[in-house]
Amino acid sequence: MTKHRHISSTTTPNISSVVSVTPLPGAAVYSATKAAVDAVTKSLAKELGPRGIRVNAINPGMVETEWTHTAGITEGDLRHQVEAQTPLGRDRPPGGHRVSGGVPGLIRCLLDHG
Repeated sequence: MTKHRHISSTTTPNISSVVSVTPLPGAAVYSATKAAVDAVTKSLAKELGPRGIRVNAINPGMVETEWTHTAGITEGDLRHQVEAQTPLGRDRPPGGHRVSGGVPGLIRCLLDHG
């Protein structure tokens, strides 16, 4: 007798950060918690993948928020340090335009193409 499994098309996107693999000074706890998100994501992907459940993590670089502006991160030395660690030496395309939809757009892509 052949066993049939129900295959789901569920996708679980997690939000991590590039600091999970390239920690910054003064961000030890934040970096550690994002590394934990990556570890959980990898473990769940292996555990749930056979049931058709995809588990992914999005690891964006610096995201400008009110907090990063208030903390002076977006225009200070830390920003230059972050940019220096990226392959292109910048955190956004020339002209300051970002990918359409940003992180929510990436999540929609993951959900739409499951």
